[in-house]
Amino acid sequence: MVYFASRRKPYGLAVTDDHLWFSDWESTLVSVDARSGEARGSVALPGQFSGLAVTDEMAWVIAGFAEFDSQLIGIERDGMTVRGAAVPPEGSSYDLVAAVRNLVWVHGGDRTASTTVSKIRPADVTIGKSVDSGLIPDSMVAGMGALWIGGTTPLSDDGMSGLMSAIAKLDLASGEVIDLFEIGGHGDGEVVLALGFGHLWVTQGLDAVLIKIDPDTGSEVARVDVGGGAAGIPYPILLTSDAVWVVNSTDGQALSFDPDTLEFETGISMPAFAGAFAFVP
Repeated sequence: MVYFASRRKPYGLAVTDDHLWFSDWESTLVSVDARSGEARGSVALPGQFSGLAVTDEMAWVIAGFAEFDSQLIGIERDGMTVRGAAVPPEGSSYDLVAAVRNLVWVHGGDRTASTTVSKIRPADVTIGKSVDSGLIPDSMVAGMGALWIGGTTPLSDDGMSGLMSAIAKLDLASGEVIDLFEIGGHGDGEVVLALGFGHLWVTQGLDAVLIKIDPDTGSEVARVDVGGGAAGIPYPILLTSDAVWVVNSTDGQALSFDPDTLEFETGISMPAFAGAFAFVP
């Protein structure tokens, strides 16, 4: 079963085991049974939802006023109780979160360096070590032994180079940059990442491409066009049990590809500018 969500309500869809998570129009995080739709619990958020990562024990949510004070809230899945919140320094905001087990990373909170990511102490939801990722992030995922960041290389000090789409591979525990590789395309193209089928999957929205990458070497295995491109528009990726799906908001289509060959399989029409979608096996 595939769920689609518009940008108005609900949005921020994520599925973990048998739970479907989303934020509704009242800025409430909701957990429901993914098959029956029965409510499991809900938590009021301090403003507009803008990010979500779910682990076995916790839901990590970014919410607030996006450009000013969006904070990271740690919510215990058992009982849907708030463990704590990491509030960014005044005038800054958090905008991306990635988590696996008890390793949690957040981007933002630093007005002077847009490439900074910070490790969260899960026990009390406070900021720990901060590192320079080398990229201005569009997306961030954790898995396959690393923290992956997709985004744009910053301008060099002389302003002569930079602003290219790239991916950074960081040590999941320390934040040390293991590798950084460009994937082509100008920085106006939003970079979206997903992990599955033993590979890293990437979309670059301006070029409108889906790229399959070897997570060990960072080398490109294959790439395929996914329709029309648009600057500043992310093309979300969904991994089902047997396909890789890409939502092309510009064309109003969700397209599926064989994960082994990247051959096109099928396309379906979807609501204009859908904000998220999720798969329930």
